[in-house]
Amino acid sequence: MDLKFTDGVNKRTEIIASKLVVAVVVVVVVVVVVVVVVVVVVLLLVVVLIVAVVTVVVVVIVVVVVVLLVAVAVAAAVVVVVVVVVVVVVVVVVVVAVVVVVMVAVVGMVVEAVAVEAATK
Repeated sequence: MDLKFTDGVNKRTEIIASKLVVAVVVVVVVVVVVVVVVVVVVLLLVVVLIVAVVTVVVVVIVVVVVVLLVAVAVAAAVVVVVVVVVVVVVVVVVVVAVVVVVMVAVVGMVVEAVAVEAATK
């Protein structure tokens, strides 16, 4: 064989092999970069999802607390109104009772005075 021919074939083979190695390295680097980008995007989406869920839970808790506070305030207002009505009713009953007792006493004194006057005539 001709040494020049085999030497040229070997050099061409080396050049092709080096180009293949470079191509394989580039493909591996691209694949690694794509995988890293996909993983980062997925992790960011997971973080956004967790933040959204936590936000919804916090909003629900705040709404429940506000509703409970409003319910307690309404219940307190109802209790105050009931107490005021009861106090007013008790005061009216006491005043009416005092007036009735005074009227009965006055009528009794008038009847007694009329009876004494009639007895002395």
